[in-house]
Amino acid sequence: AGIFKDPMLLDPGSLDLPDPEQINPENLKGFYPGKASPLIDAGLNLKELLDLDPGKLDLVGTPIPVNETYDLGAIESKDE
Repeated sequence: AGIFKDPMLLDPGSLDLPDPEQINPENLKGFYPGKASPLIDAGLNLKELLDLDPGKLDLVGTPIPVNETYDLGAIESKDE
């Protein structure tokens, strides 16, 4: 998307799971975009642009988009 900035994730690198089946929203909380993250509202509407359906939920089950604009990344910010 052409953004070369700190994504301002809450606590990246905080995930230490030897078992991938333990991945859940609580374990991924360090990878949520912070309130001032440049990822917020910087995504593309893939359905509108390319007729690709991104689904209704992000990686952790948050309905997307939270507002009318998508975020970049697999986790949508809830603080918009």
